[in-house]
Amino acid sequence: MKARLIPLFAILAVVATAAISGCNDTDCPMGSANELKIRFLSVADTSNFVVDSLTVTAQGTDSVLLNKESDAYYVTLPLNSTQRVTTYNFGFTMLRRDTTTVTAQLPDGTTEQRDTVIVTPVRFDDQVEVQYTAEQKFTSMDCGLIFSYVLETGRHSTNFIKSMGIVNAVISEENEENIYMFF
Repeated sequence: MKARLIPLFAILAVVATAAISGCNDTDCPMGSANELKIRFLSVADTSNFVVDSLTVTAQGTDSVLLNKESDAYYVTLPLNSTQRVTTYNFGFTMLRRDTTTVTAQLPDGTTEQRDTVIVTPVRFDDQVEVQYTAEQKFTSMDCGLIFSYVLETGRHSTNFIKSMGIVNAVISEENEENIYMFF
């Protein structure tokens, strides 16, 4: 009788383990990773404004959030959940394209004029500060805490950025932009 119970207990142990681990399915919301979404727009016609190269750092840290991101017109940046203000340092590199006429000496002694494009990288640095409220919400033992943010104000320097406006104050995991930045 004991010999028959050992396989039965082994099967029950496997089924119980599968049932317990099956209850631990973590469909946690992405709210703990809510990030600030910024779209770059042209001040002339509100079309997407593309930056040739963009580097973003968080002020007061050595964290590089974006490093030489090319052809950027949209960024998502993390907020500091322990503070009410996050300050970013934006480094924009734009390629200035100038056309100049160059006179070339040909092998037969004649000259020819050619238009030549000279590309020069120009760097601009701006500081962007956003103020917000951060609220912790407990979701479950498996998922822990999530943060929700509400933007209050934003400020920026004007070396390259012309203006900036909050278009959606609630920062969520949805793909909605929070700030429009105009150049």
